[in-house]
Amino acid sequence: MRRMILPIVAAVALTACAPTARDVVPLRYYDFGPQAAATPPKIAAVLQVANVSAPEWLESTGIPYRAAYLDPKAVYSYVSARWLAPPNALLTTRLQVALGGSGGVVTSTDAIRAGCVLRVALEDFSQTFDSAQSSRVAVRARASLVANDGKALIAQQVFASERPAVADAAGAVNALGASGDELVAGIVAWLAATFDVSTPQGQAAIKQCKAS
Repeated sequence: MRRMILPIVAAVALTACAPTARDVVPLRYYDFGPQAAATPPKIAAVLQVANVSAPEWLESTGIPYRAAYLDPKAVYSYVSARWLAPPNALLTTRLQVALGGSGGVVTSTDAIRAGCVLRVALEDFSQTFDSAQSSRVAVRARASLVANDGKALIAQQVFASERPAVADAAGAVNALGASGDELVAGIVAWLAATFDVSTPQGQAAIKQCKAS
Protein backbone atom coordinates (compact mmCIF):
# COMPACT_ATOMS: atom_id res chain seq x y z
CA MET A 1 0.00 0.00 0.00
CA ARG A 2 2.91 2.39 0.83
CA ARG A 3 4.40 1.79 -2.64
CA MET A 4 1.20 3.01 -4.30
CA ILE A 5 0.80 6.11 -2.10
CA LEU A 6 4.27 7.56 -2.79
CA PRO A 7 3.84 7.88 -6.61
CA ILE A 8 0.42 9.47 -6.09
CA VAL A 9 1.85 12.06 -3.67
CA ALA A 10 4.68 12.85 -6.10
CA ALA A 11 2.23 13.30 -8.99
CA VAL A 12 0.10 15.70 -6.94
CA ALA A 13 3.20 17.75 -6.05
CA LEU A 14 4.28 18.02 -9.71
CA THR A 15 0.78 19.06 -10.73
CA ALA A 16 0.81 21.83 -8.14
CA CYS A 17 4.09 23.18 -9.59
CA ALA A 18 2.99 23.02 -13.23
CA PRO A 19 1.74 26.29 -14.76
CA THR A 20 -1.94 26.57 -15.53
CA ALA A 21 -3.36 28.14 -18.66
CA ARG A 22 -3.97 31.37 -16.72
CA ASP A 23 -0.29 31.52 -15.69
CA VAL A 24 1.02 31.49 -19.27
CA VAL A 25 2.14 34.98 -20.32
CA PRO A 26 2.00 35.58 -24.09
CA LEU A 27 5.32 36.46 -25.70
CA ARG A 28 5.19 39.85 -27.43
CA TYR A 29 7.51 40.96 -30.23
CA TYR A 30 8.36 44.63 -30.77
CA ASP A 31 10.10 46.85 -33.29
CA PHE A 32 10.45 50.65 -33.38
CA GLY A 33 7.06 51.18 -35.05
CA PRO A 34 6.44 52.93 -38.37
CA GLN A 35 9.26 55.21 -39.47
CA ALA A 36 8.10 58.82 -39.49
CA ALA A 37 8.25 60.65 -42.81
CA ALA A 38 10.96 63.28 -42.86
CA THR A 39 12.89 65.47 -45.26
CA PRO A 40 16.53 64.74 -44.44
CA PRO A 41 19.34 67.13 -45.38
CA LYS A 42 21.16 66.39 -48.60
CA ILE A 43 24.53 64.68 -48.34
CA ALA A 44 27.02 65.44 -51.09
CA ALA A 45 28.56 61.98 -51.27
CA VAL A 46 27.73 58.40 -52.16
CA LEU A 47 27.96 56.30 -49.01
CA GLN A 48 28.03 52.61 -48.31
CA VAL A 49 26.08 51.97 -45.10
CA ALA A 50 27.53 48.95 -43.30
CA ASN A 51 25.39 46.89 -40.96
CA VAL A 52 25.35 48.38 -37.46
CA SER A 53 27.56 46.26 -35.22
CA ALA A 54 26.94 45.46 -31.55
CA PRO A 55 28.57 43.51 -28.71
CA GLU A 56 27.38 39.95 -28.22
CA TRP A 57 25.07 40.81 -25.31
CA LEU A 58 23.16 43.28 -27.52
CA GLU A 59 23.19 41.23 -30.72
CA SER A 60 20.07 39.29 -29.74
CA THR A 61 16.31 39.79 -29.62
CA GLY A 62 16.25 39.98 -25.82
CA ILE A 63 15.37 43.32 -24.18
CA PRO A 64 18.06 43.77 -21.50
CA TYR A 65 17.71 45.66 -18.24
CA ARG A 66 19.62 46.22 -15.01
CA ALA A 67 18.23 46.48 -11.49
CA ALA A 68 20.84 48.98 -10.28
CA TYR A 69 19.28 49.26 -6.83
CA LEU A 70 19.79 45.52 -6.28
CA ASP A 71 22.89 44.54 -8.25
CA PRO A 72 24.24 47.01 -10.85
CA LYS A 73 26.51 44.36 -12.38
CA ALA A 74 23.71 41.92 -13.23
CA VAL A 75 21.98 42.08 -16.61
CA TYR A 76 18.53 40.56 -17.02
CA SER A 77 16.20 40.07 -19.97
CA TYR A 78 12.40 40.21 -20.08
CA VAL A 79 10.76 36.79 -20.29
CA SER A 80 7.59 37.88 -22.09
CA ALA A 81 9.00 40.56 -24.45
CA ARG A 82 11.42 40.34 -27.38
CA TRP A 83 12.62 42.56 -30.19
CA LEU A 84 11.45 41.41 -33.61
CA ALA A 85 15.12 41.52 -34.66
CA PRO A 86 18.29 42.49 -32.77
CA PRO A 87 18.42 46.25 -32.10
CA ASN A 88 21.47 46.73 -34.32
CA ALA A 89 19.55 45.16 -37.24
CA LEU A 90 16.53 47.40 -36.58
CA LEU A 91 18.83 50.43 -36.49
CA THR A 92 20.54 49.39 -39.73
CA THR A 93 17.21 49.39 -41.58
CA ARG A 94 16.21 52.70 -39.97
CA LEU A 95 19.52 54.30 -40.96
CA GLN A 96 19.45 53.04 -44.55
CA VAL A 97 15.91 54.34 -45.06
CA ALA A 98 16.75 57.73 -43.53
CA LEU A 99 19.91 58.13 -45.62
CA GLY A 100 18.15 56.92 -48.76
CA GLY A 101 16.49 60.31 -49.08
CA SER A 102 19.69 62.25 -48.36
CA GLY A 103 21.86 61.20 -51.28
CA GLY A 104 23.47 58.18 -52.85
CA VAL A 105 23.40 55.18 -50.53
CA VAL A 106 24.48 51.61 -51.23
CA THR A 107 24.81 48.54 -49.04
CA SER A 108 27.49 45.85 -48.91
CA THR A 109 25.32 43.59 -51.06
CA ASP A 110 25.11 46.09 -53.93
CA ALA A 111 27.59 45.66 -56.78
CA ILE A 112 28.44 49.36 -56.58
CA ARG A 113 31.59 50.91 -55.16
CA ALA A 114 31.02 53.91 -52.91
CA GLY A 115 33.74 56.37 -52.00
CA CYS A 116 33.17 56.16 -48.24
CA VAL A 117 31.74 53.70 -45.76
CA LEU A 118 29.62 54.61 -42.74
CA ARG A 119 30.24 52.24 -39.83
CA VAL A 120 28.15 52.48 -36.68
CA ALA A 121 29.01 50.50 -33.55
CA LEU A 122 26.19 50.22 -31.01
CA GLU A 123 27.65 50.15 -27.49
CA ASP A 124 24.58 50.38 -25.25
CA PHE A 125 20.85 49.98 -25.81
CA SER A 126 19.34 49.03 -22.49
CA GLN A 127 17.07 49.92 -19.58
CA THR A 128 18.16 50.54 -15.98
CA PHE A 129 15.92 50.44 -12.92
CA ASP A 130 17.06 52.88 -10.21
CA SER A 131 14.18 51.58 -8.07
CA ALA A 132 11.28 49.21 -8.60
CA GLN A 133 9.15 52.14 -9.81
CA SER A 134 11.74 54.24 -11.68
CA SER A 135 13.69 53.42 -14.83
CA ARG A 136 15.61 55.05 -17.66
CA VAL A 137 17.08 53.92 -20.96
CA ALA A 138 20.56 54.58 -22.31
CA VAL A 139 21.73 54.52 -25.92
CA ARG A 140 25.34 54.92 -26.97
CA ALA A 141 26.92 54.47 -30.40
CA ARG A 142 30.08 55.41 -32.25
CA ALA A 143 29.80 56.46 -35.91
CA SER A 144 32.87 56.36 -38.16
CA LEU A 145 33.21 57.60 -41.70
CA VAL A 146 36.07 55.77 -43.40
CA ALA A 147 37.52 55.56 -46.87
CA ASN A 148 36.41 52.49 -48.81
CA ASP A 149 39.95 51.11 -48.82
CA GLY A 150 39.97 51.29 -45.00
CA LYS A 151 43.14 53.36 -44.92
CA ALA A 152 41.71 56.69 -43.76
CA LEU A 153 39.38 57.74 -40.98
CA ILE A 154 37.61 60.81 -42.34
CA ALA A 155 35.40 61.63 -39.34
CA GLN A 156 34.14 60.06 -36.15
CA GLN A 157 31.46 60.97 -33.62
CA VAL A 158 30.09 59.43 -30.42
CA PHE A 159 26.36 59.70 -29.75
CA ALA A 160 24.96 59.12 -26.26
CA SER A 161 21.59 59.80 -24.68
CA GLU A 162 19.45 58.92 -21.68
CA ARG A 163 15.73 59.37 -21.12
CA PRO A 164 13.22 58.28 -18.49
CA ALA A 165 11.07 55.23 -19.22
CA VAL A 166 7.98 53.68 -17.70
CA ALA A 167 9.23 50.90 -15.44
CA ASP A 168 8.22 47.87 -17.51
CA ALA A 169 8.92 46.15 -20.84
CA ALA A 170 6.54 48.37 -22.85
CA GLY A 171 8.17 51.43 -21.31
CA ALA A 172 11.59 50.18 -22.36
CA VAL A 173 10.40 49.54 -25.92
CA ASN A 174 8.83 52.99 -26.28
CA ALA A 175 11.79 54.87 -24.82
CA LEU A 176 14.43 52.85 -26.68
CA GLY A 177 12.52 53.21 -29.95
CA ALA A 178 12.43 57.00 -29.53
CA SER A 179 16.12 57.05 -28.59
CA GLY A 180 16.94 54.90 -31.62
CA ASP A 181 15.18 57.33 -33.95
CA GLU A 182 16.99 60.20 -32.23
CA LEU A 183 20.29 58.41 -32.83
CA VAL A 184 19.52 57.94 -36.53
CA ALA A 185 18.53 61.60 -36.92
CA GLY A 186 21.73 62.65 -35.15
CA ILE A 187 23.90 60.55 -37.46
CA VAL A 188 22.19 61.96 -40.57
CA ALA A 189 22.67 65.53 -39.32
CA TRP A 190 26.33 64.80 -38.47
CA LEU A 191 26.97 63.42 -41.97
CA ALA A 192 25.32 66.46 -43.56
CA ALA A 193 27.61 68.74 -41.52
CA THR A 194 30.65 66.60 -42.35
CA PHE A 195 29.96 67.00 -46.09
CA ASP A 196 28.93 70.65 -45.92
CA VAL A 197 30.24 72.11 -49.21
CA SER A 198 30.42 75.61 -47.69
CA THR A 199 33.22 74.64 -45.30
CA PRO A 200 36.85 73.66 -46.00
CA GLN A 201 36.37 70.51 -43.89
CA GLY A 202 33.31 69.54 -45.92
CA GLN A 203 35.11 70.07 -49.21
CA ALA A 204 38.02 67.98 -47.99
CA ALA A 205 35.69 65.16 -46.90
CA ILE A 206 33.93 65.16 -50.27
CA LYS A 207 37.30 65.07 -52.05
CA GLN A 208 38.48 62.15 -49.91
CA CYS A 209 35.35 60.15 -50.68
CA LYS A 210 35.61 60.76 -54.40
CA ALA A 211 39.27 59.77 -54.40
CA SER A 212 38.77 56.51 -52.46
